[in-house]
Amino acid sequence: MRHLQKVPTKFLVAKVIGGTTVPIDLNSNETSIFFNYPISFQVQLTIDTQTHSGEATREPFAYNAYDIVIGDWLAQPSGKTYLIENIIEVLDNNNIILKIKDENLYVLESDISQSGNNYPDEEQPGAIFGLDEDGNPILAGITYQSAQFPGLTYWIEDIKSRFEYYSVDEDGVEVYVDQDQSLEATISQTIGNESGTGITIEYTPFKDSKVDVKINGVQVNIGDGIKTKDCYFSGDGGITARLIKDIQAGDELFWNNDIAGFELDSADDIDFDYEASSLDI
Repeated sequence: MRHLQKVPTKFLVAKVIGGTTVPIDLNSNETSIFFNYPISFQVQLTIDTQTHSGEATREPFAYNAYDIVIGDWLAQPSGKTYLIENIIEVLDNNNIILKIKDENLYVLESDISQSGNNYPDEEQPGAIFGLDEDGNPILAGITYQSAQFPGLTYWIEDIKSRFEYYSVDEDGVEVYVDQDQSLEATISQTIGNESGTGITIEYTPFKDSKVDVKINGVQVNIGDGIKTKDCYFSGDGGITARLIKDIQAGDELFWNNDIAGFELDSADDIDFDYEASSLDI
């Protein structure tokens, strides 16, 4: 259910101060030609105070640097957009130090020079804004700020298109996986309690959905953060059991022979039944 916002739209004019851009995180994909290129930066910005007539904001009738939050975005007239990943320090109403990220490497991959230059533009007016619940940029308030931006129509359309491109509906997709051959390929049989099967879950379950494990067509009990059920999933070699809501792709199934009352071997029919994200499949 949608709720009417009770505060004015935040649309802050912001400028990266020259000489303050420092690379922080690097691209760790060794197969990429842009391996070790920066993907996030520390920057210092000057922020113009945005006046309004709303009384319910943090400071009545104004937005400033103290109103910037993690998850906001910085966009620049060149078409560059950055996710605000961390608030390092708010210096005063009009000055702030942020960590910004080239989310999805959008800026790097859009560089027309083909050099992977994704550094933010310095000393250029840009805008800081938030997203709505559907992941779309909230750009109301542009009109009274428009005099500060060159080519307003074009770059605002660039911003909107950037978010439309990455705005994909995500649904849960039923996944039913026959693991018989997986067990046969890893071990001949389980031995005792806390016995690794070598079988891992391929996808992170969608929105913490439950996972069913069936042995020869019969559903067995999975430990929910405990190791005292028929089986459990673990991400650390069986030392600890995952909470069912925290099961992740790559977690291994561990089997308790004594608790379940039988061991597993390559003759057993083993199945996983759960929902995965439509974006993963």
